[in-house]
Parts: sequence; C-alpha cells; structure tokens
Amino acid sequence: MKRLIVVACWLSIFGAGWCFGNQQAAKPMPGGSTWKRVQKSERQMYVIGFMHGYVLGKRDTGALALAKLAEGKLPLIPSMTPAQKKDMEEGIEEAQKAGPVIGRTSALILTAAMSTFYNDGQNASVCWENAVMLSAASLAGTEPTDQELEAARKKGAESGCK
Repeated sequence: MKRLIVVACWLSIFGAGWCFGNQQAAKPMPGGSTWKRVQKSERQMYVIGFMHGYVLGKRDTGALALAKLAEGKLPLIPSMTPAQKKDMEEGIEEAQKAGPVIGRTSALILTAAMSTFYNDGQNASVCWENAVMLSAASLAGTEPTDQELEAARKKGAESGCK
C-alpha cells in the first residue's frame, strides 16, 4: 500500500510538471533555418538530450511491456483507430532504422550528420525531431527514401514544427 501511494505521488508530481512545462514550452520546434543560426553547443545539447530521452524511453517502454506481460494484462496495445495504427507502424519502422545508432554513437557525429542533412536547402522545413531520426538512420546505413524525405518536409511545413 505504501508503495502504491509513493507511485501515485510521483505520477502526480510528474503530471503537474509535464503540464507546466508544456505551457512554458509552447514554442515550435525549429527547422533547418534555425539549426544553422544556433550555436554549435546548442545543437550538441539538443542531440544529447534527444539521445538520452530516446534511450530512456526505449528502456521504460520495455520495462512496462514486461510488467504487463508478467501481470497477464493483455493485450499490450489497446484498440486503435486506423490513423493511430498507421502512426504507430511508422514510428516502429523509424525506430528500427535509427535505433541502432542512437545511444551507440557520439552526439558530435549525430550533430554533424544533422548539419549535413540541413545543408540541403530542401530539408529546411523538416523539424529537428524528424531530422535527427533521418540522420541517425543514414548513419546506420539506411538512407531515407524520397518518399520519407518528402513526407518529413511536408509534415514540417504544415505543422510549423509545433
């Protein structure tokens, strides 16, 4: 019971912090033109933060899946709309391409790959979070297809990287 209360308190604090952070950080995620304007150290810090968050998210997702399996709470994935299912499948495909590099390469190398990615003016509209995944996939030996690049460009242009 004590453990449950501690977990509930932790989740409440996390939730409040997350809500507050979202209100404070309502700025759009920059694209290629901003990448070129920020200092090299800021680029590296973004990539380091992304890599750490990616690795921790992967670890936590695995731990939660194992816990649900151990408790017999199946299915692991609740029913989804076709759009949610498509988004999940695209995310899995992206993770399979980029995952081998993230966490196993230096932030300097991934930062340089992103800079190379943004040297192509056509990629200016691609949001940072997509650019880092496409760059990591390239480092892993899986060049993004023209369709993937066009989809990332379109998504960034439409959303303004929000």
